[in-house]
Amino acid sequence: MDIVTIFQLIFQWSVPALIGGIALVLLFVAGYLIYKKGFHGEKAFPKAQVISAFLLCCWFILVLGLTSLSRGANFTGSFNIDFFSGYISAWNHWSVSELQLILFNMLMFAPLGFLLPLLWKKAENLWVVLAVSFALTAFLEVFQFLTGTGIFELDDLFHNLIGSLFGYFCGMAIFAAIRERAFRLAPVAKALSIPCVIGIALGAVFYAYDCQPYGNMSILPAVKQDMSTIQIVTEWEPSEQNATAAVYKNQYAEDKVYMQSVKAGLAELENLTFSQLARREDENVGYTGTDANGTDFQIIFFFR
Repeated sequence: MDIVTIFQLIFQWSVPALIGGIALVLLFVAGYLIYKKGFHGEKAFPKAQVISAFLLCCWFILVLGLTSLSRGANFTGSFNIDFFSGYISAWNHWSVSELQLILFNMLMFAPLGFLLPLLWKKAENLWVVLAVSFALTAFLEVFQFLTGTGIFELDDLFHNLIGSLFGYFCGMAIFAAIRERAFRLAPVAKALSIPCVIGIALGAVFYAYDCQPYGNMSILPAVKQDMSTIQIVTEWEPSEQNATAAVYKNQYAEDKVYMQSVKAGLAELENLTFSQLARREDENVGYTGTDANGTDFQIIFFFR
C-alpha cells in the first residue's frame, strides 16, 4: 500500500467516520439529557472533553475502516510474530511503499496520544496512554485476525505505540505551554526526540544503501527459515573455464519522459484518460485511469 492508496482510503472513510462520530455524540447528548432531566444529575462536561470525545470517535472509525473494513477476508488465519520483519522486508526490497506504510502506522495512532489526555485527566500519565494504546492496537490486530481482513503483526503493535507516544509528547508540550504561559524546552525536546531518532535512522539506512553499488537482494526472506530438516544435493559441477554472459538493463528505468510518451500514445490510441497521480509498488510505478466507457484500468511500468 503506497501513500496515494493510503490517502485515497482516508478520503473514502472520512465521511463515514464523521457521520459515525456525530451519531455517537448525539447518542451521548441524548443520554446526558436523560441524566440531567430524569435523574437530576449535576455533573457537567467541559467543551474540551466533548470535542476530544467526538474527534476520538471519528478517529477510531477511520482507523477501523483503514485497517479492516476496507479489505476483504483475504488473510484468514494469517499472523506474523517475527519482530522487525517489516523492516527487514523493506530493506531487502528497498521498497518505498513498505517504508511509507511503516511510518503511516506510527502516525495513525498519534491522534490517540494527543487527544486522550484531554478526554481523561488520568491519561496525562504516560503509562495510562500506553496501556490504552496497547489495548486498542491489540483489539484491532485480533479483529483483523479473526475476520481475516488483515494480518496479526507484532510490528504493528510497536508502530502504533510509537505513534501514540509521539502524539502524547506533542500534546503535553502544548498543554504545558498553555497552562504555564511559558515556553519549556524539556516537553518540546521529548516531542522532537521521536522524529529526530527516526530521521537519523532513515538517514543512516539511506546512506548504507547508497554505499552498496549493487543494492540489496530482494529474494532474501524477511524471516529466517528453518533448514535443519532440508538436505540439498546437486550433481552439477561448475566449469573451470571462463565464460561470458549478457546482463539485461532496462534503459527506460525511471525515464519519466518515456513514461509520459507511452501514456500519451495509449491515451490517443485507446481513448483513455489517465490520472495525474503516480503510485509506487516497490520499484515499479503505476498509473490509473478510465476508458471511454468509464471502466477503470491500471498501467504499470516495471523497472527490472
